[in-house]
Amino acid sequence: MNKIETEINLDELAGFFADMSSNTLRFSNANFSFDISQNKEIRINNPEIVSDHLRTNYFKNLPSEFEIDLEANFNSRIADSGYFSQKQLEFIETMGILMGEVRSSIELQEAIDELRIKLANSKGMTDEEKYEMIALVEYTNSLHQNLINGGLGQIANNILNTENGRILDAPDLDFTNHCPDDVNQPCDTGEGGSSGCSVNWRDVWAGAVVGLTVGATQGAYVGATAGTVTFPVIGTVTGGVSGGVVGGAIGFVSGAATSVAAGLITSCGR
Repeated sequence: MNKIETEINLDELAGFFADMSSNTLRFSNANFSFDISQNKEIRINNPEIVSDHLRTNYFKNLPSEFEIDLEANFNSRIADSGYFSQKQLEFIETMGILMGEVRSSIELQEAIDELRIKLANSKGMTDEEKYEMIALVEYTNSLHQNLINGGLGQIANNILNTENGRILDAPDLDFTNHCPDDVNQPCDTGEGGSSGCSVNWRDVWAGAVVGLTVGATQGAYVGATAGTVTFPVIGTVTGGVSGGVVGGAIGFVSGAATSVAAGLITSCGR
């Protein structure tokens, strides 16, 4: 990774990541086109809309090569990616434990606040490594807020069966993130939902992080070979730092959307 020489305001950087993630999730969920196979495997037909959105609204000089191939690498393990440092892996493991224990929106917000404090006080990470973990925390918060504020309905409305058209009815969906004690059971969709559709927060978060890992790994390679990217807040960055952060953003959004869609088509049983 290339070192960033300028002094960065971490609160300002966190705000940028949060804004970017929230806007990109809203845009992508509303504009993704999904397709399912007879085996209920799901894919995004137009994943390039994420990189196009980031290129247009957030990052200058973003190379056209930033089209992250999730399908070929979605089973990649975080620890085996070779991208994250040991300190980053330890932080991601802590996040994973907390995400698996979440039972409500309140508990998730408490977990996010705890992670922000841990990251602010963490030692042993370089500045660049800490920036990436700040992004992951803020992406996680944005994902949760998106799901409880209509994100599920947006995704459901764009899941298509090529033979029969739309398969899910978005108005029936309500995600409140109330979960049973058994972490292997899906979260409740709220009272009055007639569709019975639900998603498991832990599964969605895990899918998003796998997507981030794939995107960051591929993006670091692209960034190291494609020149510079200009970041708001950070400025112009060359190499793996820029590529990893941008690729991670693309992968996180795409991985989250794919996991949500997979959970919906499985639980809805249509």
